[in-house]
Amino acid sequence: MGSPSRRFTNFEDKQQVFEWKELVSLLARRYIGRYGLSHVSKWNFETWNEPDHHDFDNVSMTMQGFLNYYDACSEGLRAVSPALRLGGPGDSFHPWPRSPLCWALLGHCHNGTNFFTGELGV
Repeated sequence: MGSPSRRFTNFEDKQQVFEWKELVSLLARRYIGRYGLSHVSKWNFETWNEPDHHDFDNVSMTMQGFLNYYDACSEGLRAVSPALRLGGPGDSFHPWPRSPLCWALLGHCHNGTNFFTGELGV
């Protein structure tokens, strides 16, 4: 993913998290407008590819920031249509303790608190 515009640099900043959610929603609406929901709902949207590799981005990604980012992606798509599918992250997923962001995301999806809804699980 990265942030070439340097607009998104800290997903613990609530304003940036809400703006990211809106950006995801705008992107989904654009694709649905262009290709139709029946086609776009077959796609697998993916979160940040290899989020713990910092050689190409300018985002300081904390564990909580990554989970907030994921919730913004999930809720941004869901706001447009519950038929849209989100997966990810793309990663070289390794046994614990390697790939800590991926392991944290699995726990978050199972029993973490959603940034936007306050509900358990994502």
